[in-house]
Amino acid sequence: FVLDVPGGRPRQVTSGDWGVEHIAWHPDSATIAFTADRGPEADLRIRPTIWAVDVHAADAAEPREILGPDGWANHPAWSPDGRWIAGFGILEPEPLDDVSAGILIAPADGSAPPRELDPELDRPIGNWVDTDLNGWMTTARAGPFWAVPDAILATVTDRGRSAPWTFPVDPATGQ
Repeated sequence: FVLDVPGGRPRQVTSGDWGVEHIAWHPDSATIAFTADRGPEADLRIRPTIWAVDVHAADAAEPREILGPDGWANHPAWSPDGRWIAGFGILEPEPLDDVSAGILIAPADGSAPPRELDPELDRPIGNWVDTDLNGWMTTARAGPFWAVPDAILATVTDRGRSAPWTFPVDPATGQ
């Protein structure tokens, strides 16, 4: 749902037998990206991907998949110019539970498959500080964030600490 303020009425922009999370507004405010698992066996084989929908359509518009690796993807982030979409995810199909996610990037129009931004990174993306004191690990997994046109920020866990790292991106090519 979206709401024009002040005093607006909520308007539904998606519908279906699936949930939506990790919403990110496009820089032009006409589209949102979100994470959803719209697969036929979503309750048995979880595979969320990143979708986009026009929020100004008169009726609920049909979402389109814009970042759909063979594995999964979540936490969308638009580039400042809206040309690229980034998120956390895994390229390989049906990954094992211990495979660490990477930062994936793809054209925001869904015209090309995603690729991993830094495939050689040997650290987990996100805040994966393990401890017996709070149920093994923290649950927050924010980001990635497109800080400036040529860099993405993400939390990386390294040697028991989580810290923001900068990943350079060519805004023209996404490389």
